[in-house]
Amino acid sequence: MKKLRWVLLIRLPVAVDSDA
Repeated sequence: MKKLRWVLLIRLPVAVDSDA
């Protein structure tokens, strides 16, 4: 579960930056 949270933390900002 900890890994999933880490992935979300990294992927969320990346996705937002890519979408911007």
